[in-house]
Amino acid sequence: MKRNKIKQSEYKVISNPLEGYRFSLSSCNAAAIGAYIISLVIAISLSMFSLLYESDGYNWKALREFSGYILVFSLPFFLIGVWQTLWTGKVKKIITNGEQIDGNIISYRRIKDYNYSHTGGKPNGTLLYVAFDYNGEQVCAVYAGKKRPEKALASPYCKVYILDDQIFVTDFDLRKKGDPVIEFEEVEWSIFDK
Repeated sequence: MKRNKIKQSEYKVISNPLEGYRFSLSSCNAAAIGAYIISLVIAISLSMFSLLYESDGYNWKALREFSGYILVFSLPFFLIGVWQTLWTGKVKKIITNGEQIDGNIISYRRIKDYNYSHTGGKPNGTLLYVAFDYNGEQVCAVYAGKKRPEKALASPYCKVYILDDQIFVTDFDLRKKGDPVIEFEEVEWSIFDK
């Protein structure tokens, strides 16, 4: 595939809700349920603590006073659960209703992922460039987490799902213990740069 024949996809890339190369609806749903459960446990624990805070037994006035703390500590986990549920629903809709196209990883680039800032200024994330043929050859950039593709993948093939103006890339062939290491081209620049 020649670089000048490929155009950048105009579709909006929807990333994996769990990051990385592996995608599973059940894992996404489990993550959302986990966030809801943590939120509920925090809310119940703080409520019980506030009710028992006073030495004279249950005190509903103390519960009202602690309600701000209950919200501050449990609401973020609840919102994470809502966000995870909505994001997973969007991905499920693209996979269920979208058109499936074969994709091929043509190269990757290491980038700075500021969510994992403990590595300082070193690149700590991987951006895959996936080519697919849908109304002509196109390429999209997909964030794939921290691992390099040589360590995670057994082949360059994947599936691209397209629905309306959105695209989701998944079904990577994951490497198992004992699988031979395959080479992927690493580039220092964006293939979209001219």
